This record gives sequence, structure tokens and C-alpha cells, in this order.
Amino acid sequence: MVSRNDPCTCGSGKKYKKCCGKTNVVDMNVMIDEELDLIIEGFAEEGLGPREYGALDSRLHKWTSALRNVFEPELIEALAMDTYIYFEEGTLWTNYIKKQIKKQKRSKIIEVLTEWQHPFLLLGKIVTQTGHSVTLRDEITGETHTINGDQVEEESHIGKWLFGIVMPDSRRGPTGLIGTDGLIFIPEYDSNLVDQLIQKLKESEHDYLSMYQLFAKKINHFDFKPIQQEVLDLTQQFLMKYQYDPQLMMSLLTGFLLNNELKAKKSSAVVAGAIQVGYDLDILSPPIMTMKELANYFDVSSTTLAKYRNQITEFLMEEIAKEKAEERATFKSPSILVDIGTDPRGTEQFMWEMLMRSKQQDFDAVEELNAYMIEKMKEEYKPINNHERAQLLCYQAYAADSVQERVQLTKKAEKFDSKLADVHLLLAEQSDHVVVQENHYLKALQSSSKHYDDSYDDAGKYVLNRPYLRALFAYSTWLMTQNQEKEALDYLYRILEVNPSDQQGVRYLMVRAYAKLGLFEKAYDLLDEIKPHDDDAITHYLEMAIETMETKEKTMKAALVHGEKLNPHVQKLLKSGKKPGVFPQSLIMQPGNQDEAKLIYWLVYGIL
Repeated sequence: MVSRNDPCTCGSGKKYKKCCGKTNVVDMNVMIDEELDLIIEGFAEEGLGPREYGALDSRLHKWTSALRNVFEPELIEALAMDTYIYFEEGTLWTNYIKKQIKKQKRSKIIEVLTEWQHPFLLLGKIVTQTGHSVTLRDEITGETHTINGDQVEEESHIGKWLFGIVMPDSRRGPTGLIGTDGLIFIPEYDSNLVDQLIQKLKESEHDYLSMYQLFAKKINHFDFKPIQQEVLDLTQQFLMKYQYDPQLMMSLLTGFLLNNELKAKKSSAVVAGAIQVGYDLDILSPPIMTMKELANYFDVSSTTLAKYRNQITEFLMEEIAKEKAEERATFKSPSILVDIGTDPRGTEQFMWEMLMRSKQQDFDAVEELNAYMIEKMKEEYKPINNHERAQLLCYQAYAADSVQERVQLTKKAEKFDSKLADVHLLLAEQSDHVVVQENHYLKALQSSSKHYDDSYDDAGKYVLNRPYLRALFAYSTWLMTQNQEKEALDYLYRILEVNPSDQQGVRYLMVRAYAKLGLFEKAYDLLDEIKPHDDDAITHYLEMAIETMETKEKTMKAALVHGEKLNPHVQKLLKSGKKPGVFPQSLIMQPGNQDEAKLIYWLVYGIL
């Protein structure tokens, strides 16, 4: 028994009566635990400076991008911070602990802090469990350790693995450990993941992010609705059947399902769209089916497949846009037509960059290509020749925030490659002279046709075909502004011939051209073919335009009233009477919005 005048057992150096002997209710262990907890909490304030906080902010941004579809945000933050302070910038932690040791008088606290200077990454299999305490066998060293406390749930974990950063802690016994906030349980059946982690841990240098990216193969971190789970299961089955590496594809699809409300009637329709996205972005290579064959395989229509392909692609591009701090409109549309205009769609630059990256490397296996793409996906692309420099500058010009910046970037691109199709398309729009404009359009067609690959059933699926399709579209719409509908139709026919899925809204332009040429029967037939439903504003106004051209009579008031209900912005544009000019550069359309009204106004201007 400790005498009141004996040195206190806590190691403070004081007499027991002046320290813990003041009251009989003091729990020494609780007091030591509380003091150690305060030391941990104080690290954020004392151990980190402005430079470290800046680095952590950038790091969290990168880790969130890579793991947002794998872990919850709180866990990602813990993983990013812990691997930084304990390993990659480990002196931050050890220096802080050394300072704290100098401030302490209690021998037990000094002992624990000394142990805490040696954090390590543990992958241990749980062999026994008593309440909240578990005993683990380290898969690397074979040593046995004990972890207890709130870090272990009371449910049985025997047979599972525990993975994360730990530190020796003698409060838990001679082989005791304390874990950080990022401990992860791995179920018994996932031995494949464990084998991969062991291989990573045995490497001389550790890439901590890549370790946690291995968990991307585990998609059971989230509670999915039955149809969502069906989509994942069917996709997994398809990928395994045709021996594709599922890691990246499943991770991307998981992200899409977590961030989008799924209203599909058939899960196979979403799977078909997802596989097509894999082919489009070269995530799944080589393609073994055409778009039509893929639709037949999953027993869905090509139109339905294209709908989900577009939705998933747009989601991926929006995620990439967030990383670049760019804002893009998001929408849901019941039709295939989602984003049209003379500018490239937001997906194109990303797809082009990924294709250019893949051409710069030789890969012996699909796994190597996928791993390379995952690594490079978020990095800024660096062109390797003047042709690529010019193309990248053109993409930047299309995305510019101002006309002035668009013009400046075009001039820079022209210096690198004056024959590039997109250079001519940009110069055409920036000229005020009709002859100069047409000359640039024709040069764009000539240049892009040389690079056109006709081996694709749907030319738009191959990103290097996009400039040719863009040139055809831009020139045909320009011809229509010059009242040359007959000539424009030749180019519109060509677009549908090579790009039957018609993401550009070509058929709408053809309806206007037919009406202007007096080919009313063709106009009505095509309108019936593309009309999605009776409450579609675009086809409603086009129908009014055909009737006006055919009957030479004013539009009935009832039709105008119904049109205003479908899209209230059209009437304002019609009343303004302002000439719409060239076809809009980019329209992100949703039923009833202003961009839909702009398209309608361009189509019916001069008729209604």
C-alpha cells in the first residue's frame, strides 16, 4: 500500500498526498488516458503550420478524387492526413512527440509517448476476441498484437483482417497497440485483397494511395437498391466472361450509381450503356462488340443504350470538371439529345487526352493499360508535338470564359498548326466576311477528312473523328444561315450516314431545311420519326413552322398557348425578332429551359 508521504505512483515526482492521494476516487489510468488524448488533440494546433495545412488541402483533394467511390468522406480525410503526418512527413509527428515528452513528469505518459514515435502500417488477422479486445497476427512479421477499446466493435471479427496505421502502446499490455482513425476491417472472403496488400507492404517504398485504391474492387461498402446491385452484378459477370480487368470499370460505375437516381426499367440497359462507355474511353479494350451488337446482347434498343451511355459519360465528365474547378450545368433529359452546338462536348478533350496518352506507351496487357490510365487520368496532359499543342489549345479556346480569350488561344493554336481543322472552325466563327468564313469551313472539312477513320459503325465513338463531324455540322448550319438549305442537306445527310446515333440534333435541322424548301411531306415524316411525345417543345414548334410554311396562314392561337406552356422562353425570343445568327456554340438542354428555347428560336426564325 502506498503511504501518503511516498512518491506518487503516477511518476509526477510529487508526494502521493499532494497528488493522486488528494481523493480516493481518482482513477490513474483514466487520468493518463485523458492527458494522452489531449496531446493527440493538440497536434493539429502545435504540430502543423500554414505550409503543412496547404499541402494537406491539396492532398485531400487528390485522395478524394481517387477514393470518393470507395470510402466515405470522413474516412478518406483520415487516411490522407494520417499517412501524411505519420509516414510521408513523419518528422512532424516525431518532433511534436519529442517536445511533449520534455514537458511531462509522469513516467507512464513518457513511456507511452516514446512508444508512439514508431507508428507502422499493420495488416493483421484477428485470431481471438474478447468483448472489445482482439488479438491479431501480423501478416508480415508473424508477431501477435492486442488492440482494444472503442476502436473495436463488440460484434465478432474473428477470421477478419484489420488494416491501418497503429502505434505501440504498453497501456494495452506488452504487445498492445493503439490504432488511428483509419482502421479498416476486411472480411474473411476477401483474401485476394489481402494478398495484394501484403505484396504492397513488402515493397521497399510504399505508395499509400495505391494501397487504398486496391479497395476499389470491393463494392460492398455501400447499401445499394436491388436494381443497382443487379447492374453491378451483371456488369461484373460480363467483364469476367470476356476477361476484362474489372477494377476501373466497376469503380466508375459504382460512383455513377451512388450519385444518380436510377429510374431504369431494365438493369441490362444501364449495363449496356456502361460497357459502351468502357469501349468509348478505352477502359475496356479491345472492343468485342459494336454498339448494335451490344444492344442485342443485352436485349435493349440502341436508343436506350445510347441514353445511358450519355448519362454515364456526362457524369464522368462532370466529376473531372469538378477537379478542375469548372462549373458545368447538370440536367436530366428524357431524349437522346443532351448537349449540342458547334463546340465539342465536354467529354471530348478528356477522351482525346486519354487516347494520346495510350498512343505514347506500349502495353503487353489490358491490365497495364488500365493501371497507366488510372495513374495518369488526373494529371495535366503535356503534348509531344505541334499538332497536339494546337489541338489542346483549340480545346482550351472552346472552353474559354470570354471571347477575347477564345481569340487569343485560337491565334496561339494557329501558330503551331495552321492546317488543323479546329483552327479553321474557330477562325471561321471569328471572321465577319462571308467568303473568308466559307473558305475556313471548307479547309476544316478538307483537313479533318484526312484523319477520318471509316472503320467505325458510328463515327462519333472514335474521338479523332469528332473534328470531321464538327466541321460537317458547323458548315451545314452556316449554309442554312445563308439560305442554302439544299446544299446544307447534303452535309446533314453525310453526318447521319456516318453517325446514325445523331448526338448533334441533325434531324431537327433537316426538318427546318425540308420546310424551307417546300418538302412538307418529308418534313412531317421526319418529324413523326423523331417526336418523343406530344409534350415535346422542339417538335411542337417545328410542326407549327411546317404548317405555317405550307398553309401560308398565321399560327393558331391555341398552338401558341400550348407552346408557351411547354417552354415559356420561346415567345419572348419570337417577340424580340432579333436575328439569331450562327448556330449556338453550346446548348445544355432540359425541357422548358432557356437553352431549349434558343434552339427552337434558331429553328423557326423567319417562319413563325
